[in-house]
Amino acid sequence: MALLSSFFGDAQGSGTDSSIVTDPTKMPFQGSRWNNLYFKYGSTSYDAMNNQYFWNGVSFQCDETFDYMVLSAENTWETHVDYSGGAGRLYWVIGVAANGDTNTESWMRITVDGSSYTFKKQNMTIGEDTASYLASNKETTTSGGPYHDKALWGYFTDLPQTGSGYNPSPNSYYEHGEHRYDPATYWGTRPDKYGVRSANQYIGVLSVASCYKWQVPYLSFSNSLKIEHYGTTGLLTNPGNYSNYAAAGWMKDPIVQI
Repeated sequence: MALLSSFFGDAQGSGTDSSIVTDPTKMPFQGSRWNNLYFKYGSTSYDAMNNQYFWNGVSFQCDETFDYMVLSAENTWETHVDYSGGAGRLYWVIGVAANGDTNTESWMRITVDGSSYTFKKQNMTIGEDTASYLASNKETTTSGGPYHDKALWGYFTDLPQTGSGYNPSPNSYYEHGEHRYDPATYWGTRPDKYGVRSANQYIGVLSVASCYKWQVPYLSFSNSLKIEHYGTTGLLTNPGNYSNYAAAGWMKDPIVQI
């Protein structure tokens, strides 16, 4: 009896020539406005991230616990996934965000086969049309609605609109990010402070079954996987719109009898 991953050895994907990746830093890490992340539940229907049905759906993409995580404390690491004893693949992670304080930071830590990688996200409260109000290093806006940036690690797909099917094309009308703004004005002079930038508008969360079917890039682990989340002071000031929720899409490798 052998695990499927054993046939691939220790392949290291580059992000372009292989779907198998063993280094989490080789996978995409970006931000998304909290109300622009969707999970498909019908032929043309979607639930947004500010809907409990969204979290009910993505929870079943977590192979070990079948649950999403709710961050309950600030300035401490909380574990969502802690699996050992076999090989598997991690497709995506949705991080926590802030709803009440713009000066917070969220972190996610992915430990694969004992090696840890930490990703940082500055939780800005931004409006889509408020670039002129963001001077230098300002972190608040005075016009437009608040959009709380969530960190996304791994593979997600673009949606042309929420009422139609998945469209992975980067030429989609809704594939837009900072091209309208001067990044020096919009993000300030210290982009490293923010960790990641928001690159897309409508983003679709693929089910693990769809990821497996389409053989999208994934993080491969041989023995263990651990996913943790962390939020700084103020992140739980007003945890509305499921801002302090997190989720992960992963599966154990199929077992092949030989």
